Amino acid sequence: MKCILVDDEQLALKRLESQINETKFDLKILAKCSSGKDAIHQINTLKPDVVFLDIQMPEIDGFQVIEALEYMPLIIFTTAYNEFALKAFQAKGIRYLLKPIKASELIESIEFVSHYLTWPSEKKLPKNDTLIVKELGKQLFIPIEKIEL
Repeated sequence: MKCILVDDEQLALKRLESQINETKFDLKILAKCSSGKDAIHQINTLKPDVVFLDIQMPEIDGFQVIEALEYMPLIIFTTAYNEFALKAFQAKGIRYLLKPIKASELIESIEFVSHYLTWPSEKKLPKNDTLIVKELGKQLFIPIEKIEL
């Protein structure tokens, strides 16, 4: 599975790269981007399977990155702020990881994406209108239109 890491903080990029490399998964990091502008270019050029995308970045934030993409990979949002969760799923995010990212949550997200990429396309859920919540060891699929703020 090919991925791109996007975060304006170099320490966060290095930590995520290290965490990914410590997993049992065969993830190939194609690029590490420290700006939204670079992310847009690298994603459209390299066409990764998944992007680990920070939300709050100067100039171009994670949501603006998604809007500007010609090629749409799976998006795992990585952020220190929980208030963007609903907007992240509405923006086609498939997972949402809060920083500091726990190894178990990263592994769970990579497993989910790996399974998602191998599911037959007719069985895949639409990426942008379903929230996936883990409860009591099970994954619940909740339509976004049923969520009340």
